[in-house]
Amino acid sequence: GLGRVRTWRAVILPQAVRRVVPALGNYVIAMLKDTPMIFVIGVMDMLGQARQFAAETFLTVEAFTVVGIAFIVLSYPASLLLRALERRLVR
Repeated sequence: GLGRVRTWRAVILPQAVRRVVPALGNYVIAMLKDTPMIFVIGVMDMLGQARQFAAETFLTVEAFTVVGIAFIVLSYPASLLLRALERRLVR
């Protein structure tokens, strides 16, 4: 007995959003890791700089550890935000 718009807003969209948010969150995290960070420094640039630094100073572990920490610093807040969004929408 519901109209088309009311059916979409009250029945279909709430169910669809609950199912899509976790997959969309994973996609956002993957995009964050695969695309240039902060629009200036790309992932490959960071790894290239780490390789160059390691070749010059023989501090391989330290160079790649710094790059790994940078990835964590950028992706962890995004994952926390998506977790909060999932909890709010999936209830």
